[in-house]
Amino acid sequence: MLRKIVLTVLVGGLLAACQGNSAYYGKGPMTLSNRTQMHFEKYLSSNPSTFMVTVDGRNSYYRYCPDTACRTEPVTAGLYNCEKFYGKECRIYAVKDKVVWQFDDQYQPIEETLKNAKSAKLDMDWSGVLDGHPTQMHFDKGLEGKLTLISDETGECKGDFSLNEKPGSTRYPGDWRLECAKGQKAKGKLTLTTTRSGEIQFINASGKDRDDTYVRMYLSY
Repeated sequence: MLRKIVLTVLVGGLLAACQGNSAYYGKGPMTLSNRTQMHFEKYLSSNPSTFMVTVDGRNSYYRYCPDTACRTEPVTAGLYNCEKFYGKECRIYAVKDKVVWQFDDQYQPIEETLKNAKSAKLDMDWSGVLDGHPTQMHFDKGLEGKLTLISDETGECKGDFSLNEKPGSTRYPGDWRLECAKGQKAKGKLTLTTTRSGEIQFINASGKDRDDTYVRMYLSY
């Protein structure tokens, strides 16, 4: 019996370490910088545990859970290290793949929110072709839509995107593709992340063209 109790305590402790503490969740308006968006994508791909940001959204610090156990560093130590390194107040932005930042509004499913969304402005970096070029993301129905841009280098480009629904999550992966009047073609993966109310927090898309050149799109602020 004693052994069972000890094992229960140990397992409970490991789970608590991975979940973080709601007392340290951030509150209020938040806009992530492009660099922080990139760090968040990297965090999500590495068995995520806790993602922390400075309250201005410019910097980040994260913890991960390798295999079945988390790093031994507690959430408070992570926040301390974040604040010590950046010299700014830090708060928890996400636990695992769920954004927990408290935006003072009620949760709504993303698809219901995107039914009312008409467009989003993106910036595109296309190595050797475009640098921070404006790109439009048009929502047709819920989790699908069109991509458009016009430039001297490419002519008119048209494409589409499709997101995969993940109930209960605020992170939605998907695919995109683009074809241009002057012959360029590109495709890749994208991730759309929302607040708990379904408001778009950021969009990060990456891929390559048919010449194996890197292409990236991100939400314009």
